[in-house]
Amino acid sequence: MKKPMTKGYALLKLYEEFRTEEKIELVKCCEAYGISVPTFRRYVATLRCFFMETHGVDLIYDYSMAGYRLEPPLPFEQ
Repeated sequence: MKKPMTKGYALLKLYEEFRTEEKIELVKCCEAYGISVPTFRRYVATLRCFFMETHGVDLIYDYSMAGYRLEPPLPFEQ
């Protein structure tokens, strides 16, 4: 496991991934950010609230894709 990122930095990285990626895989993120599964889930809960309040979209776990994604997908401008 890598050295853990600060909470703020990890949340910003996750936010950016949700903006640009089709899905986010729990294990890959935990390894990349050096965080535990419970910590990852807390970060997702924080981002779920943020996306719902600011954009009206939900952050869900999609079993068919085996990863987290936004529903509906958010059309961010690049």
